[in-house]
Amino acid sequence: MDLSHIRNSMIQVEEKVLCHHCGEECRDEHIYYDNRDFCCVGCKSIYELFQEDDLKELYQSRNKSNPHLRGKYDFLRNDEIKEQLLNFQSADHSIIHLDLPDIHCSSCVYVLENLNEFHDGIIQTKVNFMKRAAEVHFDPRYISLEELAILLSSIGYPPQFNAADGLKKGKSKRNRISLKIGVAAFCFGNIMLLSFPEYLGIKDQMSHDFDRFFSYLNLFLVIPAFFFSGKEYFISAYKGLKRSFVNIDVPIALGMAILFLRSAYEIISATGAGYMDSLAGLIFFLLIGKWFQNKTYENLSFDRDYKSYFPLAVLKRDGDQEVPVPIQQVKEGDEIIIRNQEIIPADAVLLSDSANIDYSFVTGEQRAVKMNKGDHIYAGGRQVGERIYLKVTKETSQSYLTSLWNSDTFLQKKDSVSMIDRISKYFTIAIFSIAIVASVCWYFIDPSQIWLVSTSVLIVACPCALALSAPFTHGNTMRILGRNRFYLKSAEVAEKLTNVNTIVFDKTGTITTAGDHRVTYSGTAMKSLEKSILKGMTANSTHPLSKRIYDSLEGVELLRVDDFKEVVGKGISAVFGKKVYKLGSSSWTMHNNKVREGSVFFSENDQLIGSFQVTNYYRPGLTKMVGDLSLLKYDLELLSGDNHQEEKVLKNILPQLRSMLFKQKPEDKLNYVKSLQQQRHRVLMLGDGLNDAGALSQSDVGIAVAEDVSAFSPACDAIIEGASVTKLSEFLQYVTEAKKIVIASFIISFLYNVVGLSFAVSGWLTPVFAAVLMPLSSITVVAFTTIAGNLLARKLKL
Repeated sequence: MDLSHIRNSMIQVEEKVLCHHCGEECRDEHIYYDNRDFCCVGCKSIYELFQEDDLKELYQSRNKSNPHLRGKYDFLRNDEIKEQLLNFQSADHSIIHLDLPDIHCSSCVYVLENLNEFHDGIIQTKVNFMKRAAEVHFDPRYISLEELAILLSSIGYPPQFNAADGLKKGKSKRNRISLKIGVAAFCFGNIMLLSFPEYLGIKDQMSHDFDRFFSYLNLFLVIPAFFFSGKEYFISAYKGLKRSFVNIDVPIALGMAILFLRSAYEIISATGAGYMDSLAGLIFFLLIGKWFQNKTYENLSFDRDYKSYFPLAVLKRDGDQEVPVPIQQVKEGDEIIIRNQEIIPADAVLLSDSANIDYSFVTGEQRAVKMNKGDHIYAGGRQVGERIYLKVTKETSQSYLTSLWNSDTFLQKKDSVSMIDRISKYFTIAIFSIAIVASVCWYFIDPSQIWLVSTSVLIVACPCALALSAPFTHGNTMRILGRNRFYLKSAEVAEKLTNVNTIVFDKTGTITTAGDHRVTYSGTAMKSLEKSILKGMTANSTHPLSKRIYDSLEGVELLRVDDFKEVVGKGISAVFGKKVYKLGSSSWTMHNNKVREGSVFFSENDQLIGSFQVTNYYRPGLTKMVGDLSLLKYDLELLSGDNHQEEKVLKNILPQLRSMLFKQKPEDKLNYVKSLQQQRHRVLMLGDGLNDAGALSQSDVGIAVAEDVSAFSPACDAIIEGASVTKLSEFLQYVTEAKKIVIASFIISFLYNVVGLSFAVSGWLTPVFAAVLMPLSSITVVAFTTIAGNLLARKLKL
């Protein structure tokens, strides 16, 4: 008896089922969807998302290499070039900033920010839509810089490397626009010249052969203008339609195509002269408008101006002196000093024996890296522990450091991108509808006008002015506030400031001045060695009280201490010889509390040496500022880590304060802000970026007050220089009024479109004049928001 069929049915041969998305074996979970196998819900969701966004081609090409790109990026294998290009590099994490000029809409942002789905070596991508740029984090163990460039090129976003980084670069966008303008101008001018007989009404006096010749010559001349100068509009429209998205260039491209095809038909069929002069003029004025727009935006570049105001300083070793200098003055070869929790402003080599560098500001990974003498340290790292000495190897980039602070604005840009795209989508559909209705009406009135009317409607309407109103108003707000030493992290912060109803102040370093103070010592007379140890301890700290005690020790020799530690809200400690020295609160120094409160205590092996009393002076103009804020209906609170001894003074000079709480630890401040928010208060807090980091992060808007900005906190939404604190009421009035400017600019944009479309539909507007008006609408809105913002600033004396 043949039992083979029984045996075959009993033997189960397991075949591996591989996930369609990631290629891994489907073990714990097996999902069958769209005739494909998936190992988990995540892989299935990514597949679905890419199908919904009509990105099938990109999805299918994620694991394919492009043979045409081989060799194009070979130069990225060169270690020297890579070192120049990379902002950060470690064994498992590299960061590069890339210009990607082909970014066009929200679909592009979506694809690039999901780049990790195309390759496992991509950690994350942050896209800046406005600048057509992206910050890419990748793991060099799995994908090289060359492979990253090839990947981006293969999905339609070839990176453009900057010539300043030592790489050859093609023609700039500005030069390309100038060339296109030149070609369009040549064609437009000559077509008008050849059309003079028609303009002067002497066409009937010309021979038929000459008339035909001039018509064909016009058709020949318009071809380079149409296919070269105007191709960008068609490419943009095609990319949008390919991704099932109707962008703002679709109606422009359609209008140009209608004029070209209609004119070509009339010339070839000898039924008319066509509209070649209108088409060439349309392209010429569109390009002139784009060029003028770009120049206007460059001149009003709030981002550039904002960063030029941003204050960053670092301690520089100048012989035996330690001099604070702006980071713009730091040059290659300079020796700089970095204290505990300070940001390293430039790429450098470590001169000290060791350092603990926290790169979380750069990479987002919360871990300190042990570095040894001679190691290369990247800009953006934060020293944790005692002060270190570094030698600068690459000049500092202020824009890079400020971009680290507001790096999450890359993500916030997506909201504005989506807004622009949403407006554009529905706006464009409405324009198509109006153009069709207008064409039908003119068919019964004067069929010869259909082409000009429909084209004028398609060209004149523009959603850009609507979309640009808020970004440019907020951008100008950031620039003006930055000019007054108040630096917002992003435009979104300006919006949040308008919703605040409660302001919480810290005391030390916020409403008190750093420059004017008096330090008095009481206790056992300190030996010169103890003074030197104390100076060595305070030299490592950026706390306001540490700085003031350090300043009081002028002329004392500075000794290097070991095992420096700083505990927020308590104090600092260090080891010298075999003894442990502490400076801070009474509980931190571990002695009995039968001493005067309000002091900073200094101990050796938990035995009190003495205490320092720091007398603060309040900022001039403080009383007026608090009074103005009270009149603006803000609830005002004060939190302080100090004792109650100055409560009476504060009540006299600041009677508008609703409450004052003292002896507040960092966690107490955080909990207090939480309790206010639970009572539906929208909280603005001003405090020290380090000691109040938790409360600043918890508040709706956290503002770090800085006297010398050698360190700034990623926890804050804004930074204000100490001297500008008393202008807070004017700043809040400004952002509130700026909101009205946004509304006014929306109204202007709406009226422009209504009036422009009315004239276009009625036949009073030619395509050439429409091409002039379209960019002017955007420029008008930008000019209005800028001028109105500047006048408001002048009114408030900002």
